[in-house]
Amino acid sequence: PELAKALHRHIFTSQEMTIRKKGGIFTGFQFRPAVRAVFTDAAGNIDLRRFSDTAFAKLRIDLYREQTTGATEEIRLLAFQEIAALRWMMRLAERLEPIMHQTLASADSQINLTNVLSEFWYNHFNVDAQKSVHFSSGSFHYEDMILRGQHGTFLKLLTAVIKSPAMLVYLDNRFNKWEGAQASNQNLGRELLELHTFGMGPRGATTDLGSPYNQIDVEVASAVLTGHNVVDTADFVGYQFIPTRHFPGKFTERFWNASPEKPIYFNLARLQQLDATPAASRLDSMLSWLAAQPATINNVCFNLAQIFTQSAAVRNSARAACYAAYGTSGDLNAIYQAILTTPEIWRRSNYRYKIMNPHEAVISRLRSLGVSPASYKASSIAETGDRVF
Repeated sequence: PELAKALHRHIFTSQEMTIRKKGGIFTGFQFRPAVRAVFTDAAGNIDLRRFSDTAFAKLRIDLYREQTTGATEEIRLLAFQEIAALRWMMRLAERLEPIMHQTLASADSQINLTNVLSEFWYNHFNVDAQKSVHFSSGSFHYEDMILRGQHGTFLKLLTAVIKSPAMLVYLDNRFNKWEGAQASNQNLGRELLELHTFGMGPRGATTDLGSPYNQIDVEVASAVLTGHNVVDTADFVGYQFIPTRHFPGKFTERFWNASPEKPIYFNLARLQQLDATPAASRLDSMLSWLAAQPATINNVCFNLAQIFTQSAAVRNSARAACYAAYGTSGDLNAIYQAILTTPEIWRRSNYRYKIMNPHEAVISRLRSLGVSPASYKASSIAETGDRVF
């Protein structure tokens, strides 16, 4: 939604723009007509395709030259502003392009359930494509990895995601190593518990009193994750465990005997198991425990049930069926079948009871109009008399 608002306000209209560059604020700025003509169509709408043509590349070179050698200070400043604005627009265009591609591909797909499930898991294990862009293509393509894993078990999918370069980069685990008395970065350890598995925040003195973990558990998870890194060299690119960055001590000593506050989930028995497990295998052990935790099963089943119904009563029935089919590792195909064969899902009262999110609404309208990636044109929306977004 924020991207849509930004595009509407700053790109697809001719309103004045405010550009912030290294702390400096320039207000009341607009592109010069000759500059704007390079990346707009005859109606004045932005054409994203022009960002990659030779005229646009030449424009940027000319502006860089004008920024330093312009005849007046006013021209040099204006060129500087336009360069900053173009950089900002290109970043937004980079974000928009995969969204448009995914939307059109979903609209054209004949395997609707597979696409719905892919979008669900892609959202559940969300990463920032811009931050992890180096690992979102080729053999590291994150969406393809989820597509391959969404019909296995939740444990296998969780393991693949946590060890994926995209996730390790996004949540900064490539910087996570043991320093002194703690892991240097807790981002992935925290999100693993709060979003990917348990689905709730840590227990505090007055908050989330039913949570199965606390802040010390986050520290334990982060310690287990130390050393799980991304390597990018001439000989190897991808996930790698680096023992010298991993927690070197005893979990029972550091997080139980020497800790004034005890962890909740990682009790003494689990800490002892971690101590008895080889360093490189501790993450796999931890993920297998988390995948089988009742809070994780409830989180996964609740969210999957919401895909198919908005009714609380039907959702609870679907969630119960999912819970019964989950097992210890989360057989995803069995879970999908259990939810979709829940009798309440197919009752007449549940027909059209599901509310579409904006993305689903766009896809359904594209299907109704018979739009496919081959037939789509960026300017076609403007032809309806409306502006993009």
